[in-house]
Amino acid sequence: MRLSIQETSLGPQTFHDTWRLPQQAGLEGLNLCYGCKTDIVALNNLDYPIQIENMANRHEVAVSGMHLGYLSQIPFLVGEANNREEGKRIVRRALKVAGRIGAPTVIVPLDGPNSIRGPQHQEAVISFLQGLAEDAQRARVSIAVEGPLGYEQVRDLLTSVDRPEVKFCFDTGDAAVARHDSIWMIRGLKAGSIAQVHFKDVNLSVQPPDFSVRLGRGDVRFDAVMFALRSVMYDGWVVLETPPGDKDGQIVSLHAEDARSILGRGLDKESSAGRATEHAAS
Repeated sequence: MRLSIQETSLGPQTFHDTWRLPQQAGLEGLNLCYGCKTDIVALNNLDYPIQIENMANRHEVAVSGMHLGYLSQIPFLVGEANNREEGKRIVRRALKVAGRIGAPTVIVPLDGPNSIRGPQHQEAVISFLQGLAEDAQRARVSIAVEGPLGYEQVRDLLTSVDRPEVKFCFDTGDAAVARHDSIWMIRGLKAGSIAQVHFKDVNLSVQPPDFSVRLGRGDVRFDAVMFALRSVMYDGWVVLETPPGDKDGQIVSLHAEDARSILGRGLDKESSAGRATEHAAS
């Protein structure tokens, strides 16, 4: 497995430091984030892919994925026609850029106004993804949906879309908040359906749940997660979605150390299997 970090987890940084800090922390990748309209507009800049390629090569940090967080602000599933078309345009442009810069995955969040709340939303997601699968195939890029979805929802969604380019982004924090069984979910989906795994911890003893905790200090059972990932031979990107870092990169480095420790514990199969079995039965 290769370690990457979500751009938002770096905190506010200059364009240069956005690439320097992952390298400084010994991370192999960076998940680029597009959370506002300005970020989306940048995708249309012809020089943008060149700038990304130059920085990635300079710092020897791969682009592990592109997260389209801005889509959480527009109802692109069952909203007005202009919003639905805008959503498609954004994803299509991101797929083209991803293909150019070598990013393997474009992540589409299904939350907020685009949460799946019934059959109408489920059918809208299926139609949306099927309409973009050809673009993903041409770009040689996966589309990964992300959200607090249960195993059956994800399984039915991927089965209905029935395209190898469409996958799921598994988030440990979201799964914990929704009380989903990580082992059951990962083993059911198998490695081929998981585009990325996001490492995020959470404190469930407060309301709303608090995500501003270091990995391993919250309620996510990472030993169980690692056992499940290794049991399906997952060997893709693990992306840190941790509390924002500082200018010097010390916090980012601490998060990277936490993640490497978790990955190392996952190699202890007997220990992991025992904890995982206990988790599955709880």
